[in-house]
Amino acid sequence: MKKIYNEVIESKILDLKFQIKQMKLLSNIIPKWSKPIPINEQHSKHSDGITKAIGVYKIIYAPTNKLMAIGQGNVSARRTRHLQIFKNRGLAVTYKNGGADQSQTGSKMYRFDRNIN
Repeated sequence: MKKIYNEVIESKILDLKFQIKQMKLLSNIIPKWSKPIPINEQHSKHSDGITKAIGVYKIIYAPTNKLMAIGQGNVSARRTRHLQIFKNRGLAVTYKNGGADQSQTGSKMYRFDRNIN
């Protein structure tokens, strides 16, 4: 049992070392950001592929052009979740089956400025 346990740990360590190496390679690349799109605007109107993009995104507060958050994942799905929580007055959305969706970014956006525009 201990041998299997240690093999799993060693495998995970090797995987993490590989991920760190990949991240270090990425640190030398300057990302090409798409043009900003208002969070409450339908992204399907834009032809830059953002609706299916997996990557890094920025949330910029338009009145001051201040960077408020950086995240990663499926850009459209993250935008949808942040917006959903914002529209729920910054609170988690709970479902009948007991599940819940939360977004710290969406909550902070709501607390910072309740006007989505």
